[in-house]
Amino acid sequence: MNYFFPSPIPSLLIKQSILPELKYTVNSGTNALRVLLRSFEFPKDTKIAIPSYVCSAVKHAVTKENLVPVSLDLKNGHTFWTHYDLEKIKTENSKAIVLVHLYGFIHPDSEEIIKFCKANDIKLIHDAAQSFGVDENCLEGDGIIYSFGPGKSTTAAGGAIIKRYNANLRSINLKTPSFFSFQNIRSKLFLKSRIVGYTLNKVESFLNSVIHKLPHNEDLIFTMDQFQLEMASYVVSNFETIKSQRKNRYTILLDKIKANSFIEILPSDNLNGLYFKMILFIKEDVNKFKMFLSDNHVPYFCLADCIEKNAALVNFTETAERIVELSCEASIPEDEIVRVAEIVSRYK
Repeated sequence: MNYFFPSPIPSLLIKQSILPELKYTVNSGTNALRVLLRSFEFPKDTKIAIPSYVCSAVKHAVTKENLVPVSLDLKNGHTFWTHYDLEKIKTENSKAIVLVHLYGFIHPDSEEIIKFCKANDIKLIHDAAQSFGVDENCLEGDGIIYSFGPGKSTTAAGGAIIKRYNANLRSINLKTPSFFSFQNIRSKLFLKSRIVGYTLNKVESFLNSVIHKLPHNEDLIFTMDQFQLEMASYVVSNFETIKSQRKNRYTILLDKIKANSFIEILPSDNLNGLYFKMILFIKEDVNKFKMFLSDNHVPYFCLADCIEKNAALVNFTETAERIVELSCEASIPEDEIVRVAEIVSRYK
C-alpha cells in the first residue's frame, strides 16, 4: 500500500447522493486543464506560463492543446513555491498563467498575480487539483480545477471538476462513459488500490494490468462516471471530519519532527493548511534521508523524481529534490503515524 497516495474512503460499498456542485466534470485533472485552456480559443503556439515544480501533467496538458509552456523557477532555494516572474511573463507575451496551489496551501503571491492578470488581460487558471478545501474567495480568475486522483486532498476514484468556467467551455460537450466502460472499471480498481488495508485479488490485478496496457486515445475526454461522482461526493461531504483527523496526524508528526535540526517543515506557517501531507525540506544529503526512510519502511514521495529536470532553472535545480512528502491521510492508522514520527525524529 502506498501510504503517500491513500484515499480517505474506507469502502466501495458506500452510498452517497451526488452533490450539485459536481456540475462540470472531466475524467482527469489533466483533461480538466486541457478543456479549460481550449475554451479560451488561443491560437496555436500561444505561450502559457506554468511552474517548473509541478506534476508533469500540467506541461502535458498545455502541449496537447498545441500551446507552448513557459517554465517558471522556484521563488528561492528554500521553498516549493513558484516565482511567477511577472516581467518575464510580459516579455514572453504569455496569454495565460496556470497558478498552482500545492499541498493544500494557497500560493502566497496570489493577490499580486490576480491583479497583474486583470491589468494585462491575461487569463488566470487556478490549478487547485491537490487542494480542494482552500478558500475560493482567494481564487479569483478564469477557472479553477480540482482533482479526485492520487495524492490530492480529495483522493477518491479519479476524475476532476472545473469551476468558474466561461461560456465557451459550456459549449464543449463531453461524452458520458457507460457503466461497462473501461473508465468505470478503471476507477473502481484505482480506488480499491488506494483503500488502506485492501489488496487487489488475482482477477483484479489481472484486469488492472490489462487496462493499463491497452492503447489510450488521449483526445477522448469524458465526464466522470456515476461511481466516480458518488465517491467524490462522499469525500467532499465528509471533508471537515476528514480534515480534523488529518490535523491530528499532522500534529503527531509535527511535535516529533520539528526539533530535528536536519529537517525543516514547509511552509513556515505550520498548521495553516489542509493537513493531508507534511512537506519536509532536507537540509543536507537528501539521498541519505531517502535511504534512511526506505531502510525503516517509511513510505514517502518526492515530486522532483517525477519531473523533467531543467538545469536552466537555478532554484529548481538546487531545491526540488530536497522536498519530501509524508502522508497524514485520515485513513492511515494512528499507530502507523506515531511509528513514522518516531523514526523520522531520530534521523541524523
